[in-house]
Amino acid sequence: MSVDGIATIRYLTTTSFGFGASSLLEKVLGELAIARPLVVTDPGVRAAGVADGVVDRTGDVGPFTWFDRTPPNPTEEAVLEATEVFRAAGCDGIVAIGGGSSIDLAKGVALMATHPAPLVDYAAVNGGVERITSRVVQTVAIPTTAGTGARLGAPR
Repeated sequence: MSVDGIATIRYLTTTSFGFGASSLLEKVLGELAIARPLVVTDPGVRAAGVADGVVDRTGDVGPFTWFDRTPPNPTEEAVLEATEVFRAAGCDGIVAIGGGSSIDLAKGVALMATHPAPLVDYAAVNGGVERITSRVVQTVAIPTTAGTGARLGAPR
C-alpha cells in the first residue's frame, strides 16, 4: 500500500518507508497503545535535531522519556542503564531513532524490561530464543541510515 509516497508493508511486522514516513509515528503509537514511550537514540542524532524533530511532530503523544546515550557498540551495561530509565519513568513502549546501535539497544531494553537478566541468557547460541516470551515491550524503529545491505546489486 502506498499513500503520499510512503509505502507500507504489513506482514509479520509493519514497515513504512519513503520520504516523510517518520510523520506516521503518532498514528503508530496510537495503534500500539503506547502513551509513555522511551526514545532511544545516540548523542549525535539528538544533537543534530533529528530525534527531536521526529518527536516534535507527534502532537499529544507523551510524555516522552529520553535515553540519548547509546554508545557506538551497545553493551549490556548500556542496555541495563536504559532499562532502568524505562522503568523509573513508567514507560509503556520504545521508539528507537538512529542507526543500528540505537535500534539494537532498544531491542535489548524491550527484552530486559520484561525478562530477568542477564541479557546473555537470551542469545541464540545459548538457546535463549526459546526463553523470550510475547511480553517483550512494543518497539518502533525509525532508522536514520540505510543500513548494511540496503543497496540493490553488487558493488562494481
